[in-house]
Amino acid sequence: MQTKLSVIVLILISLSGFLLAQDSDQPSILISTYSVTQIPADAIYFSLTLSSKSEDPKKAFDDHKKLEQKLLNLFNEFEIADSNVGYSLLYIGKTPAFTKETPGYMTRQVVSLRLDDFIKYEPIQLALLSIGIYEYNAKFIADESDLWIDKGIKEAIVKAKSEAELTAKNSGKKLGEIISIETSHHYPSDAGNAMAISAPRPGETLIDLPHYVEMSVSLRVRFELLEE
Repeated sequence: MQTKLSVIVLILISLSGFLLAQDSDQPSILISTYSVTQIPADAIYFSLTLSSKSEDPKKAFDDHKKLEQKLLNLFNEFEIADSNVGYSLLYIGKTPAFTKETPGYMTRQVVSLRLDDFIKYEPIQLALLSIGIYEYNAKFIADESDLWIDKGIKEAIVKAKSEAELTAKNSGKKLGEIISIETSHHYPSDAGNAMAISAPRPGETLIDLPHYVEMSVSLRVRFELLEE
């Protein structure tokens, strides 16, 4: 996978004018910034739901364990390391009273899976369907996201400072120190937000291309305003 990183910082500036800081009479200015960082994806994260239903709780439990064993066999077939698998505890209970289904019992268990080899992505989906697992979702993930979040934040702060200096100068003021920074960030909610940068060559599919996970960072930076 290419290690190319594309960082796009989109700065949306909203100036609040000369705002008084709450703790003193020192004038200040608030700059809002927004950055988008594209990080090379290096794995696919699966979330699977195992479930079974029966009027007999023991049968529901036994059917669930059979499905669980099929999944373990599938992991062996695809050479999935134990360290790349996580799971919740098995739950068994009565079917909800508000459903139209015949009263009975159902099981539920969530299994997570990290897939480092993208080539296995499509075959493993077909394998899941073949053993009776129909409820799952997948998305691209990036291991080094924290590193690039920090980079995106630093670049956004530099842009915010540049805008604040220009505004202060035009107002006959001098920019002081940063008083406060508020940050928030989020990953996209699904794999559809991952990006393939180039077009496939003959014989390739989309999964063969380098993919990038998009992460957004929002900042609110407050600066001191000083007299010249």
